[in-house]
Amino acid sequence: MKNDPVDPRAEAARIVKQFGHAVVCLPDSQGRHLAYTVGLSDRPGRGHELALTGQLSQTAGIVLNGTIDELILDGLVPSEDLVLTILSRLPVRFRRVDTSRFEVTHRSGRRPAVWQVLLPDANGSYPGDPSYQVAFIQPLL
Repeated sequence: MKNDPVDPRAEAARIVKQFGHAVVCLPDSQGRHLAYTVGLSDRPGRGHELALTGQLSQTAGIVLNGTIDELILDGLVPSEDLVLTILSRLPVRFRRVDTSRFEVTHRSGRRPAVWQVLLPDANGSYPGDPSYQVAFIQPLL
């Protein structure tokens, strides 16, 4: 029926089947999100998932999908020293997440690598840089 509640896992599985991955957003008390991909690590050459913090859900989806598109187009995988320009103008960096603190398990039982996508502040500094301005917060995972 049209008003039946949507099962989030079933919806993510449907999206993964259709598009190859899904972006899941979990809001915090300020309406910001932890957003992460599901299904990306199933793609050939993509043994990882991506995560993004501190953004609104629509922004998070645009950034993560733009990052995936650019990584695939350029034949790249995330690394600590990679700066990738997405959406024609936005430079992003990557930080490997210590997944021992999180429940990150693939349905096969393996633990895929997780890379946090970092957005710069107005001065071009990234979370974790000493000069990073916290005008908008991106907690490091």
